[in-house]
Order: sequence, then structure tokens, then C-alpha cells
Amino acid sequence: MIGAAHPDVLGAQLGGRREARPIGDVGYVDEEGYLYVVGRGALKLVSGGFTVHIEAVEATLVAHPDVGDVAVMPVRDDDLGEVPHAVVCLEETALSGPKSCSRGAARY
Repeated sequence: MIGAAHPDVLGAQLGGRREARPIGDVGYVDEEGYLYVVGRGALKLVSGGFTVHIEAVEATLVAHPDVGDVAVMPVRDDDLGEVPHAVVCLEETALSGPKSCSRGAARY
């Protein structure tokens, strides 16, 4: 399982703590040190008793015309168990900000 430890990547949801967290992707490092992502280990999460399909959240966000790419991962939550956390890359021509994307994904 691939993990992330850089504070710029996970700082917001970890409250600035420096710790490695699995992000749900599966991959390998070849003999030259290159990382290859070959699949996803976590395809869904349970949030407040509801099953949330990660690919459905990603599809909803990437359908927005200003979104170029998106990755959604489960993040632990004290009240709900897990919640989806999205990392969104906007298109260079994006006219709207991240808040406009959240309207379509609000149901998740």
C-alpha cells in the first residue's frame, strides 16, 4: 500500500502532525527506484454507516469543467469513522474556485 508522509500533502487532515498514512493505492518500486501505481486497494469507505464509492466521488468531481484531475482517499474521522478527502488539480483555464466543485460532491 502506498503511503504519504509529506506535510504539504497531508497537513490539513492531520493537524500538522508528521506521520505516514496509507492512501489506498497499490504499486511497486522498480530496481531503478521508479514508483509505479498499478491499482487501488480501497475502492469504498464507510462514513457514518453509509458506503461511499471512491470512484463515484472522483467521477462527480472530474465532471466539473474546471477540474483536470482528482484523487479521493479515505481519512479517519472521530465521528463518522471515515470521510472522503479529495485532492483536486484545476485546469489552467479554470475560472471558478474549489468551492464550486463541492456543490456536486456534497451528497458524498
